[in-house]
Amino acid sequence: MKKLATIVNAVDQTQMAFYMTKELNKTLDDIKYAPICFYNILSHPSITPLFACMNISYYSRFDGVTIATSIETANMMLKTKNNSRKFLYLWDLEWLRRPLNFDEIISVLCHPDINIIARSDSHKNMITNYCNREVAGVVDNWSIDQLEKIIWT
Repeated sequence: MKKLATIVNAVDQTQMAFYMTKELNKTLDDIKYAPICFYNILSHPSITPLFACMNISYYSRFDGVTIATSIETANMMLKTKNNSRKFLYLWDLEWLRRPLNFDEIISVLCHPDINIIARSDSHKNMITNYCNREVAGVVDNWSIDQLEKIIWT
């Protein structure tokens, strides 16, 4: 069974958390995956996750594919030493809305251990222009079918 983890700031009532939970719940239908969600802040989810949700402090023991969901969670992922393939699913281009330290963003986006996944083709183009790095693929609304093609190759 393949291990798949996500790292989120909170499994809260946001569009990103809704789609992530919905798609990870789907993986339990055919029991191909053992999904886990690591969170930084405890919150009430928009829909009930049918998989394990644990505090980020348990992430150091994980050894599968990990998908971070923001620059902050990707930074936490990089600082944790474990045997995990690392991806960053940029659902939101957060540096466009609020000021963030350019050097910190670039150090995450250009880190050789991270593969970047974009939400759309327009996001893909903006990411490529911003950090001069190609993305691993485009996944619309956490589509597990599209995600599989990227993370298991």
